[in-house]
Amino acid sequence: MFRFFSNKISIQSKLTVLVLFATTTAAVVVGWIAFDLGKRSLTAKVADQLNATRVTRGAEVENYLKLYCNQVQTLTESDNIVEYMREFRQSFEELQSHAISQQQRETLLEYYRQKVIPQLAKHMEGKPLPEQMLPATEAGQYLQYAFLSQNAHAPSEQDRLETPVDTSNYGIIHAHNHAKVASLVDHLEYYDFMLVDADTTNVVYSFRKEIDFGAKLNDGLLSRTKLCQAIERLRRNRDKYSVELIDFESYRPSLGRPAAFVASPIFDGVDMIGVLVLQMPVEQINDLLTNKTDWRAAGLGSTGEALLVGDDYLLRSESRFQIESPERLLLALQKNGLSQRELDRIKHFKTLIMNTPIHTEAVENARLGRSGFGEMVDYRGNSVLISYGSLNVGDLDWNIVAKIDVDEAYQPIYRLGRYLLITITCIGMCVCLLTTFASARLLQPLNRIMDGVHRVADGSVDVEVPVVGNDEFAQLAVAFNDMAQKLGHNKDLLQQKILQNDQLLISMLPQPAVQRLKHGLRQEPDLFPSVSLLWIELQGCETLSEDRSDQQNLLIYSELIDALDELAEASGVEKVGSSWGNYVAVCGLSEERVDHLHRLADYACEVICMVHRFNLQHETDLEARLGLSTGPVVGALVGRSRFVYELWGTTAIQCHRFATSGSKSTIRVTADTYEQLRDVASVQDVLEVVVTPMSIDPPIQSAAA
Repeated sequence: MFRFFSNKISIQSKLTVLVLFATTTAAVVVGWIAFDLGKRSLTAKVADQLNATRVTRGAEVENYLKLYCNQVQTLTESDNIVEYMREFRQSFEELQSHAISQQQRETLLEYYRQKVIPQLAKHMEGKPLPEQMLPATEAGQYLQYAFLSQNAHAPSEQDRLETPVDTSNYGIIHAHNHAKVASLVDHLEYYDFMLVDADTTNVVYSFRKEIDFGAKLNDGLLSRTKLCQAIERLRRNRDKYSVELIDFESYRPSLGRPAAFVASPIFDGVDMIGVLVLQMPVEQINDLLTNKTDWRAAGLGSTGEALLVGDDYLLRSESRFQIESPERLLLALQKNGLSQRELDRIKHFKTLIMNTPIHTEAVENARLGRSGFGEMVDYRGNSVLISYGSLNVGDLDWNIVAKIDVDEAYQPIYRLGRYLLITITCIGMCVCLLTTFASARLLQPLNRIMDGVHRVADGSVDVEVPVVGNDEFAQLAVAFNDMAQKLGHNKDLLQQKILQNDQLLISMLPQPAVQRLKHGLRQEPDLFPSVSLLWIELQGCETLSEDRSDQQNLLIYSELIDALDELAEASGVEKVGSSWGNYVAVCGLSEERVDHLHRLADYACEVICMVHRFNLQHETDLEARLGLSTGPVVGALVGRSRFVYELWGTTAIQCHRFATSGSKSTIRVTADTYEQLRDVASVQDVLEVVVTPMSIDPPIQSAAA
């Protein structure tokens, strides 16, 4: 991947990607740090708020229950309450001898069959018989017949009956005192007000007129209730100042609804004559936990709530979601695995109190006496931030939690995350555009240099790029200009060298051979139909002077050859080669000439004269024998690395033979050649005509090229 990135894209793209990567990485790191710090700060803030809510609501519940207990204790010391207890107790005992008729009993049983047992059967285990639920005493059955079965008011308003149809002493006392108790209950917002005989546990008075009215609490189905157990403790202790705070339970007389009580003994002097039982209103506890259903004002937003949970994992206060959206709550509980029976109880009683087990990590920790804060899963299966702890409320093992959904709690930080993402994206786009523009401007000098490189590669050498500034690109431009200038100079030198080589080849070889050699073509023999060839044999070269060294003799010989070359060039004659006292010249080979024979004859005469002068100048004794012939010859390059251009044919053979067999300072020619030179007066004295044809000798060779 890195190799592809390095090799496949341009520098401008690499620079853009690199800057974009660096900028985006920095922005992402800064954004992540900001997001993380923001989340930590927000979590700490939510923790403080939920902890404060938990502590505050918990303290309010503790104070409320303590106030409730104090009220009960104060009421039991009231003369009016003592008087009520005395009167109802006495009148209840009077009814023990007042047996109800069979018809009245059947009417009461029918009341149980129609209005009580069907409601209990829906949401409580088992299906008790009506006979099992009747009060154990005659007085109790009579009171239920008179105040329940004969009550014309709705079941929830049976407390409105003050005077029953009978005219017993109990009915008179009830009519006299019930309105006073009703005023007290309404003022102090109790749910129920009951008076229990301390000796018999008979409920001699009940404000609500539920089926515990007239019942004997330590007998039958009611003997297993927490209320009965608390009254038994009060009867055993007989402490005037003791108060029993009785936890919630599913209470049969309230048709299975959750009920909690406060009980305290009533003393008449030193005698314990009864127990005052107040049934706590669930609504008041809910108001404390829900801020009277105004959760937003309490800083709990749309999903926050505070809940009381007992040691049995059951709720002791109402869920916010049961109040606001019960149907959605039921769906969430069903999805979270709550049984259908429990869902039916919630639907029937319209409450989660004592109906929904809360087996969560927060409740487990609170039951162990721990308090803390964390992110956990609540009873709906949602992730929440939750604060948990226990309450100090008498013998009640209650715990309190305050929580809010994670999605709502972290909504500000999620919004910040979206803003950061949008910002980083915008930064990346701006950086990409700016980097593209800046890199294009930055790389302009490099692009000009690259353009110059391409022009040089295409063959131009007169290339110069402008030098702007004094940075690395400017230095590179200067170096490029120097290189281009040197390349131009070297090209000129090369052209000159090529021209010199061409001229050298042209001077040494015929034009056809030169063209084939330059183009790398295969060498083939060249036919020259009419040339003149001169062979000069210099005798005496091997012994130029015995008084000189070999080096000196070689220098003298070289001087002689140079003189012959200069004379040949001045005469328009081409040198074919020289070696060991032999010098071969030709005319009309490389360049066609009409007078090639006359030129070469004049050159031959000049050679004789020049050798004579050379002898005089250097005190040598050289003799020149010359053979001159004209006619067709064949020439070709022979060899590869060190080639030789050879001339072949009768003309060449005759020329060589003439020189090797002639007299000194003479030019031997054939009769035909002589006839062509008859009119040239300058050569008449040195010409020697050969009449007999020559035998064939080896070809004439030029010097190695």
